[in-house]
Amino acid sequence: MLLVHHYGGYVAAGHYSLAEKFVSATRPFFRTLVDTLLPRVAFYARHNPKAGLRLVWLSLFSLAIGLGLSLGLLIVAPMIIIPIFGISFAGSIPIVRLLAIVPLLLNVNACTSNLFMFNYGYERAWPVLNAASLAIFVLASLLMLSVLANATTAVSLAVVAREALVFLVSASFLIAFTVGEMRNSASAVADFGGSLRVAAAIPAAVRALRPPPAP
Repeated sequence: MLLVHHYGGYVAAGHYSLAEKFVSATRPFFRTLVDTLLPRVAFYARHNPKAGLRLVWLSLFSLAIGLGLSLGLLIVAPMIIIPIFGISFAGSIPIVRLLAIVPLLLNVNACTSNLFMFNYGYERAWPVLNAASLAIFVLASLLMLSVLANATTAVSLAVVAREALVFLVSASFLIAFTVGEMRNSASAVADFGGSLRVAAAIPAAVRALRPPPAP
C-alpha cells in the first residue's frame, strides 16, 4: 500500500486498497483450514508420520474451494465493483483480476508451507522462506516499478511473485519428502520380502543336510 501511494498517488492507492479488501475477504477460510488441521498434523508428525503426510495431501482437496474463490475474484468481483462502489473505483477492476490467482496460491501454501514444512523437520526453513518471500516482494515491486508506469499493476505482480515463491519452494519440499518416504517404504518391503525368501529356504536347506536314512 505504501509503495502504491508513494509511486501512484492517492487515487491509485484507493483503487489498490479496494482490490486488496476483496483478496483479504478470502483469507479467513485459509486461517480456518490451518487452525483445524494443524493440531492433528502436528500430532501425527510425531507419532505416525505417514498418517500425517497423508492428511497433508488430503488437505489439498481444499484447492477446489481456493479455485472457486479465485474464479470469484476474476469473474464476480469486477461485476459488482461499479454498482456498489461507483464508477470512480473502476480502476480497481484490473487490479482484482491480477490478484485473482492469490487465493489459490494462499490455499496451496497453507497446506504445503504451514501444515507440512512447519511439522516435518523444516521448522528453520519455514521462517527463512517467509523472510525470503517478503524480500522477493520488495525487490519485485521495485523492479516492476522501474519498468511499468502503473504502480498498482507493479505491486500486484509483486504480490503474486511472493506467493508463487512460497508455493514453488514448499511444494518442492513436500514432493521430495513424499518421494523419499515412498522409496524407504519400497526398500523396506523389498528387505522384508528377501527375509521371507531366506526363511522359506531354511527348511529346504536343513532337509538337504540331513544324512540319508539307513537301509
